Amino acid sequence: MARMTMRPQEFANKLGVTKKQLSEWQDSGKLKPRMTSTAGRKYYTTRDISRAESLINPEKSKKQYRLNAIMTEARMFISRATSTDLARYKQKLIDRKEELKNGQ
Repeated sequence: MARMTMRPQEFANKLGVTKKQLSEWQDSGKLKPRMTSTAGRKYYTTRDISRAESLINPEKSKKQYRLNAIMTEARMFISRATSTDLARYKQKLIDRKEELKNGQ
C-alpha cells in the first residue's frame, strides 16, 4: 500500500478529531507528524493512522495488538504445520476469539 501524505486538517478529518486535538497531541509528544517540510509544513501518512487511533481508543488498540500477536503466531505455525496440527490450532484460535469477545 502506498503511503499517502496528508496535511493536519485532512488527517484530523480522517480520524474524526479536530485539528486542535491533533495539535495538542503533537505538543504533548504523543503524536508527531511523519514529515515536516523545510517551510515548516507538517505531513502525516497513512502509517500514522493506527498510532493516532490508539490515542482515540486505547482499549481497542490493546485488543488490536493482541490480535496482531495471535495472527503472527498463527502465520508462523501454519508455515510449518501438518494437517493434524492445523485442526488443533484452528480450535485454539476459535477458543481465543471467544476469550477476546468476552473481554479477557
